Amino acid sequence: AKEDAEVLAEVLAQAETRSIEDGKALTEAQEEAERKARADSQSLAEVLAQAETRAKEDAQVLAEALAQAEAQAKAAANVLGEALAQAEIRSIEDGKALTEAQEEAERQAKVDSQLLANVVAQGETRAKEDAEVLAEALAQAETRVKKDAQVLAEAQEEAERQAKVDSEALANVLSQGETRAKEDAQVLAEALAQAEAQANAGAQVLAQALAQAETQVKEDAQVLADALVQGETQAKADVDAQVLAEALEQAETQAKADAQASIYSKTEGYNTSQVPLHAKLLRQVLDKIFPKGTVYWNKILMGETFLAQINDILICLDDQERPCNLKKLNKDGWKVLICSKEDLMFPRRLRREIRQIQRSGKM
Repeated sequence: AKEDAEVLAEVLAQAETRSIEDGKALTEAQEEAERKARADSQSLAEVLAQAETRAKEDAQVLAEALAQAEAQAKAAANVLGEALAQAEIRSIEDGKALTEAQEEAERQAKVDSQLLANVVAQGETRAKEDAEVLAEALAQAETRVKKDAQVLAEAQEEAERQAKVDSEALANVLSQGETRAKEDAQVLAEALAQAEAQANAGAQVLAQALAQAETQVKEDAQVLADALVQGETQAKADVDAQVLAEALEQAETQAKADAQASIYSKTEGYNTSQVPLHAKLLRQVLDKIFPKGTVYWNKILMGETFLAQINDILICLDDQERPCNLKKLNKDGWKVLICSKEDLMFPRRLRREIRQIQRSGKM
C-alpha cells in the first residue's frame, strides 16, 4: 500500500507538473491568438474598406448599366410592339387564307369522294359481272371435263375389250402357226435327213477322187521337178519351178474350193425359197451381204436343226435346253451365229453380228 501510495504520489506530481506546463502553453497560445485576432481584425477592416469602395464603384456602374438597359428595353418594347402589330395583321391575313384553303379543300374532297364513290360502284358492278362470267365458265369447264372423262373411260373400256379380243385372236393364230410350223419342220427335217445322207455319200466319193487327184498331181509335180533339175541352166530351172509351184498351189486351192462347194451343196435339193415367217428380216440382211449366195433354211446338220445356212455360216436360234456343239462345228470349218428371236427383229444388229462373225470366225 505504501508503494502504491508512493506511485500515486509520483503520478500526481507528474500530473501537476504537466498541468502547470499545459497552463503556460495555453496562456501563450491565448496571447498568440489575441495577437493574431488583432492583426486579422485590422486586416478585415482594411478589406471591408476596400470592399465598400469597390461596392460603391460597382453600384455606380450598375446604375449606368441599368439606365442603358432600361433605354434598350424601351426601344425593344417599341420594336416588339410594332412586330406584334405586323404579326397580328399577318395572322389575320393567314387566317383568312387558311379558311379559304380549308373551304376549297373541303369542296375538292367532296368532289373526290363523289368520284371515288362512283368508281367504287362501277368496280363492284364490273366485279359482279366478271364473277358471274367466271362462274359460268367454270360450270361449263366442269361439264366438259366430266364429259371428256366419261368419253375417255368409255374409250379405255372399248380399247381394253378390243385388246382382249385381239390378244385372244393372236394367241389362236400363234397356236395354229406354231402347230403348222412344227408339222412343216418335221416334214422338212425328214427330207433334209434323206438329202444329207445322199450328200454325205456324194461328198465321200468326191473326197476320195480329190485325194487321188492330189496324189496324181504330187507325182506329176515330182516328175516335172526332176526333169527341171536336169535342165540347161539353174536360172531357167528356178523360173520353171516357181511356175510349177504356183500351178500346184492353184490346183490345191481349186481342189479345196471344189470340196467345200460340195459340202455347201449338200442341200441343193431343198426349197430355198421357203423362208420362216420370223426370218423375213434375216433374209433381207443375207441378200444384201451375200447377193449371189444361196440360203438354205431349216438346215439339219449333225442331228441339229439350224435356222439358216449360207456359205460356211450357220445361223441358229438360242435354245438353252438343246445348245449346239460349237467346238465340233468350228472344228469342221463352220462359223456359227447364235441369235435370239428378239435379234431377228433388228436388221442392223443382225448385219453387225454377221459381219463380225465373218471376220472372227465365231460368235
